[in-house]
Amino acid sequence: MESNIIFEDAYPAELSEKVAPIQKLYYKTTPILGFPFKVQFVCNGNAMVSDFQLTPNPPFTVVELKKCMMGLDHWLRKIYKQKYEWPANLKDVWGQRHRTIYLQDYDHFNTVLEKYGKYVKLAERPINQEHYDMLYEGGKLLFRQKYFWGQYRYKVGFKSTDAFYTDHTPWLFSFFEDRPASDYKFNSAFTRTHIKSSAIYPGFTNARHTFGRKTNGYYYGYNLFLESKEDVMMVKLKIGKDIHFVEKIIKHDEISNVVTPISDYKKII
Repeated sequence: MESNIIFEDAYPAELSEKVAPIQKLYYKTTPILGFPFKVQFVCNGNAMVSDFQLTPNPPFTVVELKKCMMGLDHWLRKIYKQKYEWPANLKDVWGQRHRTIYLQDYDHFNTVLEKYGKYVKLAERPINQEHYDMLYEGGKLLFRQKYFWGQYRYKVGFKSTDAFYTDHTPWLFSFFEDRPASDYKFNSAFTRTHIKSSAIYPGFTNARHTFGRKTNGYYYGYNLFLESKEDVMMVKLKIGKDIHFVEKIIKHDEISNVVTPISDYKKII
């Protein structure tokens, strides 16, 4: 699916080539339901043009860009009242290379493109209502061209806890012992764990290094790839809270590519 083909009838030509189907919900953490709309601008935290835009004939000047960012700030404050309300239906991220806003409101997404589209690098949105609804089915949904390893729809990530090594790892190897190899795939971390089941790494908590402090945290890095939804359910029933996440891939050709307006009923009011 090429973005400029999908959205060519939904937006003007200069915008449609910048709009792409969203692959996942961004910042999906309780109580936030997640952001299905993303707009990335061609500037960094100081409203300076990022180096991808440094071409011999740039379409706008830095002065124009700064004026645009001031206008965007004014519009956001007017619409959202306060910048960091909680729970928030807006997330504004200033990075070293780009400024990105994440939205829950379909109309606001379109307004941003209409008013400031000249300064947008990339915008992401659901293709249609079907796509939008599927994003909120549960777990982490990814829209991609191919499955994991070209074969597996599901990816299960595990927390590295004491119970994972003493109970869950032996159960997983036993559960899949007599199954066809095509049904599942353990990542390489599992092989090392199977050989030495006492691999707790001090100084890490959920894959984040706690610099300058010694902790009793755990390192995350154990993934199981599965083809069957039933296998996912069995693993979830057995392991429960020691599952870090479950990701599911929906291939692009499994949903309609007909662009429709979005009824964004899942947004936080």
